[in-house]
Amino acid sequence: MPKIAQKRAKDFSDQKNKIAGEHFGEKVDEMFYVHVIATSPSYQGRGHGGALMDSIAQIADGAGKDAWLISSGPHNVPFYKFHRYESVGQIRMGKNDLLWFKGEIVCDVMVRKSRKVFQNQFSDSGWTKFDKELK
Repeated sequence: MPKIAQKRAKDFSDQKNKIAGEHFGEKVDEMFYVHVIATSPSYQGRGHGGALMDSIAQIADGAGKDAWLISSGPHNVPFYKFHRYESVGQIRMGKNDLLWFKGEIVCDVMVRKSRKVFQNQFSDSGWTKFDKELK
């Protein structure tokens, strides 16, 4: 990897780790991290991305864990806010990079707090149903 790419990757990682450390602390290792979620442009606006986010939320809530992610840009923040993620910090890239000519990149670090749920066990079937939310 070219040195400039290594420098940028380190800068991104350092900012991410600083924000995660300040806001999540040691809890970060127990949280769900949404690494990448994307919908093909031809399928956007049809609820596919939202369905993926809802599935992630259901899994995280079932485990009683918070989830976090890094938005790829400000244009995605409203989508994540709709799915109950809140910004806790921003990673900023390119502003002080003399070889970067495309403008500053701002990536929000966002967290979704877990919703606790009651579990009702069905003794005959062994299935678990999540049906009541605690606030």
